Amino acid sequence: VTYVASGQFYRINAHIRIDFILSHLPPKVREVMEIMISAINVTVTGYVAFLAWKLMSKSFVRTLNITHVPYAYMHLAIGIGFTVMTLYIFFDLIVQIINLFRKGEPLPTCKYVPAWKVREEE
Repeated sequence: VTYVASGQFYRINAHIRIDFILSHLPPKVREVMEIMISAINVTVTGYVAFLAWKLMSKSFVRTLNITHVPYAYMHLAIGIGFTVMTLYIFFDLIVQIINLFRKGEPLPTCKYVPAWKVREEE
């Protein structure tokens, strides 16, 4: 269940993230760092999603001892969760890049407002 909900955790900004350094950077530098972090995140989560689908495709042969349900159904949750999270991060990355060069009001991302932006507004 946790893997399936990982995309939603990303969207509501409930994943573990240490943004102490980001909160002390100038706004433009912070935006560039956010883009770099998102690029790394989409690469890592995309690779994990790829590996999860590969694992699932190979695990139809093995079954659980008592229920005889293929392991692939358990591994499906990992593939779905990381695929959804990769898509969220990818779309956020595109919006972040657009917002970096956009003049005026920025486009909204998939996520809710990050904690450091809330602290800035207070």
